[in-house]
Order: sequence, then C-alpha cells, then structure tokens
Amino acid sequence: MKTESVSSEFPWTFYIAWHESPDYFMLDLSDNGFCSLIPKAATTEEQQGLFRQWAAAKLPKYPRKLKRM
Repeated sequence: MKTESVSSEFPWTFYIAWHESPDYFMLDLSDNGFCSLIPKAATTEEQQGLFRQWAAAKLPKYPRKLKRM
C-alpha cells in the first residue's frame, strides 16, 4: 500500500501461504490469520491467471478453508 504519507511494503518471502475466494486473493502473513488482501475487481482476468501461477509456484495453498466472520 502506498499513499502520499504512508508506504507499506513486504518482500514476497514474508508471506507463508495463499488462498483464493470468489472476490479476493489472500496472502497470509502469519498463522494468526493476518493477511494481505488483493481485490480481484482491481485486476484483469489475465492478471489473475498470472498471479495464480506465481502463487502456486512460490507459496503453499492455505491448508483449510477460511471462515467468514
């Protein structure tokens, strides 16, 4: 995330797993449920496909289905 007053960046190696929901890609930061969300609405179908390929090659899939709160 980057704005005029804030910059927040993590190296890709910081993430431990990924998950995909109908509306988001989630990159897990810890076993405690903290994650970075990438809204699919902000990406094209092609970008989503490329992200899936990258994530599958670099990170394990989240081991269980995430529960909606």
